[in-house]
Amino acid sequence: MKSEQLDKLIGKLHVIINETRRKLRKHELNEEWTKQSLVLPLLEGLGWDPVFEIYPESHVNRNNGRIDYLLKPKEHKNSTLCIEVKSLLIPAPEDRAHNYIVKGLEKTVQKEASYFIWTNGDSWQIYALSIPNAPIYEIRLTATNGIEKNVKKLTEQFRILCKDEFFSNPKGIDTAILANWKVVALPVAFSKIMKELPDEITELFKKVLPEKLGFTSEDILKFLEQCKLKTQDNDPAIITRSRARKIIPCTEEWEKLVNSLEPRYQKAREKLIKNERRKLAEYLIGDNYNPWPNTITWHILGLSKRSSSTKTVTGPAVAIYRKWGFIESQNHMSKRDVIYQRVEEAMVYLKKLLES
Repeated sequence: MKSEQLDKLIGKLHVIINETRRKLRKHELNEEWTKQSLVLPLLEGLGWDPVFEIYPESHVNRNNGRIDYLLKPKEHKNSTLCIEVKSLLIPAPEDRAHNYIVKGLEKTVQKEASYFIWTNGDSWQIYALSIPNAPIYEIRLTATNGIEKNVKKLTEQFRILCKDEFFSNPKGIDTAILANWKVVALPVAFSKIMKELPDEITELFKKVLPEKLGFTSEDILKFLEQCKLKTQDNDPAIITRSRARKIIPCTEEWEKLVNSLEPRYQKAREKLIKNERRKLAEYLIGDNYNPWPNTITWHILGLSKRSSSTKTVTGPAVAIYRKWGFIESQNHMSKRDVIYQRVEEAMVYLKKLLES
């Protein structure tokens, strides 16, 4: 399939995922729906022959059952790929120790394949048996947010799974996984050193710091915790599970906040519409809404008076509503002059949250 056609397919699948999460019932979004609506169309778009190269329900053994799909190029005795498919509503695994991944890799070994792919139709996690310790390499269809340039980048990322690319460059997947690993390896190593070797690292600093300045180990560690290693900018299409994904408020995230069964979205729903924070949601969608100064947020939350103790309530409430893009601050000269206002396009989703 040409790049333009693959771009259109990926854009179409992005729309299908967003639409069906809102329109179909949970029991309708089962594993078979994922296979027919998302997985097979993408595999065919990547050049795999559905008759001669995509083997469904491939037998492993009596104990381990079957693998959903086995991809095998017909022209060449090349490496093969095992694919395990789950419902679109199943959250993507957060680490390699997840039962889905452990079992999938075991089946891949038994099939004498080289690669394992876990997918719920949106998240495509790719594992190379030759690189057993690499962080999860994930390509996510909805990471494009419908932006054309992101769709093109996503198309390039998926090329490692194109049948022709796999035939001509069978180690392309290994190369992509290693390149991605290199991006996150130093920050992960830095975090590990900070956690496991604090005494050693502070002693190294003390050797070169003037003794008369009196820096303590706590001072040094506090400084290091504030340091941020510069990393290469990852494509929006790729998610590396070694670090948390930052929330970028957009239609896709608001929809997930309303509908997704992933733990992170379920927890966010509870925080947003629980206790005093619910009052803020009701104010934002209510008829009496007007932009408001930061100093009266306590009143909107239904607190009896403004005092130092209200900061522990108003601060977290404002923070989570800003994090998810339901409110934003107008330009201001100082912290005391902050004026908050609602984000109009997000209000339809906030209303759904309150009704859920």
